[in-house]
Amino acid sequence: MKWVKFVMITEKIYQIEFEVTTKCNAKCPQCVRNYHGDYTWPSLPIIDLDIKSTFKNIPSSVWKELGHIRFCGTYGDPCMRKDLIDIIRLTKSVTDASISISTNGSIRSTKWWEELATVLDPTKDSVTFGIDGLEDTNHLYRIGTSYKKIISNLKAFNQAGGASFWSFLVFEHNQHQVDHAREFSKQIGCRNFTWTSTSRFLNKQHKLVDHTPVFKDGKIIYSLKPTTLSEYVNTGYEELQQFKYSQAAYEEYLNDVEVDCFVKRRQKIYVSAEGEVFPCGWLADRLYGYDAEQHQDHKTILDLISSIGRDKINLYYTNLLDITQGVWFNTIEETWKTNKIQRCAAMCDKNSNLIQQSNKNVISIIVEK
Repeated sequence: MKWVKFVMITEKIYQIEFEVTTKCNAKCPQCVRNYHGDYTWPSLPIIDLDIKSTFKNIPSSVWKELGHIRFCGTYGDPCMRKDLIDIIRLTKSVTDASISISTNGSIRSTKWWEELATVLDPTKDSVTFGIDGLEDTNHLYRIGTSYKKIISNLKAFNQAGGASFWSFLVFEHNQHQVDHAREFSKQIGCRNFTWTSTSRFLNKQHKLVDHTPVFKDGKIIYSLKPTTLSEYVNTGYEELQQFKYSQAAYEEYLNDVEVDCFVKRRQKIYVSAEGEVFPCGWLADRLYGYDAEQHQDHKTILDLISSIGRDKINLYYTNLLDITQGVWFNTIEETWKTNKIQRCAAMCDKNSNLIQQSNKNVISIIVEK
C-alpha cells in the first residue's frame, strides 16, 4: 500500500491536546463517558495519564516548535488531577508554548484556583470555564456541578490575576441568558465570553436528533433541545436537514463526502489518558461509551489499532514523531478515500463542516491565540 504522509500535522505540530484524566465530577448528558447523564459507562477505564512517561517520548524539536498545549477532556476534566498545577510547572519547564485548560470549574478550592493563576502566564495562558447558563439553568447540562462553587472559583482565579474565558453552550433552555451571562462575565473579571453552537444533536451514532433525553436511575427526567434562535444555530445542520427523516440516505451521503480534517488544517494532535495518540478527540471517543460502542466505527478503529499494534500508537512506548509520521496516522488518512471511518466523514464533512461551525466563535479567541 502506498502511504500518504500526514504532512500538515507532522511538518509542524502546532497544538497538543492532553487528556490527563478520565475522571470527572459531572454527568453531562451528551458526553460519551456516561449514559445520558445517568451513570458512568462501565467499560471506560478510570485512569490518569502518566505525564512524565509521555513527555519523555516527545522530541525536543517538537517542544521547541509547539505553539499551544491544551489540557481538555473527551472523557474527563483536567482539574480532577490533584497534581495539575505541578503538571503545568513541568510543562513550562520544557516548552514556551501557551497553555489553555478547559473545565467545568466546579472542582477544587478557591486557594487552589488562586495558586493556579500565579503559575499561568496571563499574557498567553488561559482557563476556559464551561458554564452553560446561570444558576437556574447551568445544572441542566452540567449535571453534578455547583453554580455557586463555579462562580466562587472563577472569581478567585480572576482576582489572583488569571486570564479566564466563559464558554456558554447554547440550548433552548438557556438561549435567553446569553447576553445576561456575557455581561455578568465582564463584571467578575473574565477576559472574554464565548458561546458555542453545539454539534451534539448529531448524536454519537451520527443520527440527527431534535432532543437528547436525560436519565436518572434509568428513567427520563427531561430532554435537552437545540436552540431555536437562528444566531446560535450550528449552520452545519442546514446541509444535513435533507436527511432528517432518512438515516439510510445520510449513511449513503457519508460514504461520498470529502473529508476536510479540522485538526489537520490546524496542525493539532490528541493524547488520550491511556497515552494513545490520535489526530483528534472525536476519533478517541469511539473507544468507549454506549452509543460509540454500538457504532461500526468502534470495531473499525479497534481493528486498525490491533493490526498496527497498540504500543505503536502509545506515547509510553513509542516516540511521538514515529506515531504521527508512521503507519497509524497514514492509515487514518488513507481511510478518507472510502470514508471507512464514518466519524471523520460526519465531523469533518467539507459541505456541512459541523466542527468548524461549532467552533467558529471560539477558534481565534481560545485555540489560536
